[in-house]
Amino acid sequence: MKTNNLKTQFIGLIGLTLVLLFALAVPLQAQARQAALPDATIRTIIETRLINEGLLKEGNFVVSVTDGVVTFTGKVDSLADKLKAAEAVHGVDSVVRLDNNLVIESEPRSDQAIAADIGQSIRSYALFDIFDWVDGRVVDGQVTLTGWAREPWRKDDYGRRVADVPGVKALDNQIQVLPVSSFDDHLRATIARSIYGSSLFQRYANSALPPIHIIVFNGRVILKGVVATSLERTQAELMARSRGMAFEVVNELVLEKEIKR
Repeated sequence: MKTNNLKTQFIGLIGLTLVLLFALAVPLQAQARQAALPDATIRTIIETRLINEGLLKEGNFVVSVTDGVVTFTGKVDSLADKLKAAEAVHGVDSVVRLDNNLVIESEPRSDQAIAADIGQSIRSYALFDIFDWVDGRVVDGQVTLTGWAREPWRKDDYGRRVADVPGVKALDNQIQVLPVSSFDDHLRATIARSIYGSSLFQRYANSALPPIHIIVFNGRVILKGVVATSLERTQAELMARSRGMAFEVVNELVLEKEIKR
């Protein structure tokens, strides 16, 4: 009989706890609803940010908000502007999602012209060096980037530079971020000193951006870039193999005459 009383008391406590939890939950839910920003306020915040960034001009696009869903409709000059507009939504309370329907309106450009400008933009980037490699393709203004970068922020920077190129409509940044490794760092430095310290490559070493790129990941090396002669291509590989203690060396250097064909 005593046991039954204890069970009854225990069940009663559970029931009381559930009632209290439910009673607390209702006010909390009401507070959450009250704390949600009105759609008009969300729109004002976003529009102010866009105006401050110089993105929202005289009727170039419209910002609408419905139940926390933000929609951009209209036109911008570049992919960079479209991406910057999306950043104006970040951190705004009560935003459920963004539907970025902005259309990029720019002068028609050939894929060849776009690719040339992308190459120039990457090469002129002050932090692009011999230990990264950026490649890619352009099809109807749609750009796909490939290659390797040592840090995530480098990958992002390369993408931002491409987005600024006129005529780029979309970007798929597939650049791989190389793993952090002190052994790989040592391997990069050793191979670079071996190649560019050689008299054969002296003329390359003195250029602003030497043409032989040394990509290293997990002890494996890929040589990328352009050289003038078959001898240079062979010697660069031999130096990477003999001095660097790499697990594997892949020679993807091409000759200048092969590019000009």
